[in-house]
Amino acid sequence: IDPVHFGLVVTLNLGIGQQTPPVASVLVTACSIAKADIWDVSRVNIYFVSVLFAVLMLVTYVPTVPMSLVNLFYR
Repeated sequence: IDPVHFGLVVTLNLGIGQQTPPVASVLVTACSIAKADIWDVSRVNIYFVSVLFAVLMLVTYVPTVPMSLVNLFYR
């Protein structure tokens, strides 16, 4: 596996993990600043997480999509 491809997959996974409960470090911080309920924000946040998940599946299973830009500009 290419190290750049691996880095993209790990970064997208971390982005999903920071937005979904029970850990959700970014979500907890944003809710405490806004004084909002975590579960109300999670219901709205599901759209963002679903887009992240779709992009993660695309990047993971079709590696030519993200690597084409890398190959175009850096190799």
